[in-house]
Amino acid sequence: MKNLLKKLTAVCLGLIIAVSAMAAPVSAAWSKTSSGQWIYTSASGTRTTGWLRTGGAWYYFDKNGIMQTGWQKVDGAWYYLNASGDMRTGWFLTGGKWYYFNPSGNMRTGWFSYNNQWYYFDADGKMATGWRTIGGKQYYMTESGAMTTEPVVLDGISYSFDASGACTGSTVVANTIDYQVLRLVNELRKDEGLPSLQLSAKLCNAAAKRAREQAQMEKLVHKRPDGRQWYTVLPEYGISNLGGSAENLASGMDSAEAVVKAWMESPSHKEAILGDYLYMGVASSSKSNTTYWAQLFSRSESV
Repeated sequence: MKNLLKKLTAVCLGLIIAVSAMAAPVSAAWSKTSSGQWIYTSASGTRTTGWLRTGGAWYYFDKNGIMQTGWQKVDGAWYYLNASGDMRTGWFLTGGKWYYFNPSGNMRTGWFSYNNQWYYFDADGKMATGWRTIGGKQYYMTESGAMTTEPVVLDGISYSFDASGACTGSTVVANTIDYQVLRLVNELRKDEGLPSLQLSAKLCNAAAKRAREQAQMEKLVHKRPDGRQWYTVLPEYGISNLGGSAENLASGMDSAEAVVKAWMESPSHKEAILGDYLYMGVASSSKSNTTYWAQLFSRSESV
């Protein structure tokens, strides 16, 4: 009888141990590999791959189960994962550029309405500022990225826009420095029997960009800060006729009269002023008490 009781006791203890083992499943958990990469092991003991929502945030793991960070392209859409791996949504500033990620995490491109303002994101996701030609129409995005429908004055040119934000026209604002340079240039051209130039809004905006670039570099050079040639600025403002164009630069002059006089005393600059062009744009920018000038010419305003 004692032997039988011992056997029954052993069997019961074995069953209790077996039941106890079954009642304690393995929990899903974060861990690091030997190389310091984060993985997420499921309750079944396998590494998670693809998307995972845990702790109120989304994470993405590659085919090897390694948690991803930074820019990731998944199923044709771009996402951004923070350094901790959680997926970003909403506005995001990186590399000096603004992006917007939908609630689902995918990067926004094209038109987007936010807080009753329209924004435009280029194909690479960067929020647009300044002029954009979209669907054959021109739009202007302020420094904050919001599309304007109200009239704006840029470098001496007044622009008007319709309710959809499309530019409907532009006029020269008299007595601006741009207009003064144009008047002086056209007087010189008239003396030579040459047709007058028209002040181009596109060229004025491109000239403003070039003047700012000269101020940024604090020197005069017919190349841009990134090393590209000066004329690569023209397509940014809708001018594709790069062959029929020219650029004059100057620094140190503080009036329209002084800068035109300096240009006319230089043979190459004088040649541009009296050249076979139809349109002109001019602008200036100051830095460290020095004024930098850019004057652009073109035979066409083609888009």
